[in-house]
Amino acid sequence: MYIAKKWIWVLLAAAVANAQSTENVIIAVIDGARHSETFGDDGHQYIPRIWNELRPLGTIYTSFYNDGQTSTCNGHSSIVTGTWQYMANDGSERPDKPTIFEYRRKQLSSPAEDNAVVLGKDKLDILSYSTHVDYGAQYAATVKAAAVDGYDDVEAMANLFDVLANQHPALTILNLPEVDQMGHTGDWNGYVNAIHDADSMVAEIWSFVEQDAHYAGKTTLIVTNDHGRHLDGVQTGFRDHGCDCDGCRHIMALIIGPEFDAGVTETTRWTQIDLAPTIGALVGFDTPLADGSAMPFNEITATLVQSANRTRATAAGPGCTVTSASSGIRISSLDARHGLVRLFDARGVQIARHRHAVTGEQLAVRWEGIAAGVRTWCVTLDDGRVVSGKTANLR
Repeated sequence: MYIAKKWIWVLLAAAVANAQSTENVIIAVIDGARHSETFGDDGHQYIPRIWNELRPLGTIYTSFYNDGQTSTCNGHSSIVTGTWQYMANDGSERPDKPTIFEYRRKQLSSPAEDNAVVLGKDKLDILSYSTHVDYGAQYAATVKAAAVDGYDDVEAMANLFDVLANQHPALTILNLPEVDQMGHTGDWNGYVNAIHDADSMVAEIWSFVEQDAHYAGKTTLIVTNDHGRHLDGVQTGFRDHGCDCDGCRHIMALIIGPEFDAGVTETTRWTQIDLAPTIGALVGFDTPLADGSAMPFNEITATLVQSANRTRATAAGPGCTVTSASSGIRISSLDARHGLVRLFDARGVQIARHRHAVTGEQLAVRWEGIAAGVRTWCVTLDDGRVVSGKTANLR
């Protein structure tokens, strides 16, 4: 086996050029809004604040779709699992693949309160954990339900702000149910007025994020839908949903955050199942059972340097050897081509990230510019292996 004499190191700074990265993600799901009344409306009359205030701050995805079951439980479950889910729409079944909350809790030893599901519809408590044998209730998110079962955006928003202010979760999903409720009544004015109300509520979420010390500058907000509604002339029109027409499948997506360009319109086709891998890549956990792909965003930059290694300990990883030092790590005997290296603080918050090629069957990383203390590191290799550990006395 050939071992390179020179080690190539990745210099990972906690705040490269004082730039901040995403530590928290909030997903706001406007239940059942049709694309023709959101981004597909040339006048954007029902979403004035999203269009005029929030769109210039982030990236909108105009070709975003639900390619699975176009119903509430399935759409939400596909968002949090990264897989198309096919289940009853009454809340009697949970997803069969792990959720983003389970991935984060298991991989990063994240406490339950760091993960939150805020309900507009009580049946969506199924989002808190899956039935997967390797995950499940032991890795569940907390659930904040309405005091009385119903469809009330105002109460859902009050619960969201209570959770954000007092619990400070790193991952949160919110369901705003009234658009869907009003659509099902067949009341057109009630339906579009509910979209207008949800538009203001989403703007209020971002205003809270910008003003809160815990979230400001290090939070990504994702605004999307679980499904749309039938096109006019298809079945019952806007009253219902559940088929594969463009009205049911074509939905909105807006992402605002440190790694996403402002004022950009992305026309590439993406789907709901791409959100979970994107969130994992942003905040530092893997989604190995997801079928979607991470959407592009701006990586934290890093500088490549060369240095000698001062080893402290050596241990066996999954099919490789890990040499750990106070200043970094080296992983040897690798058949992989590259690895995603991530460093986390004591709370499990990602503080550095960089994808680096394996050279001479080795991947070596040096920590610099990071305060002393115990840190957790994780390397995800392109062959599916994950190597992780802890190091102390960083300098």
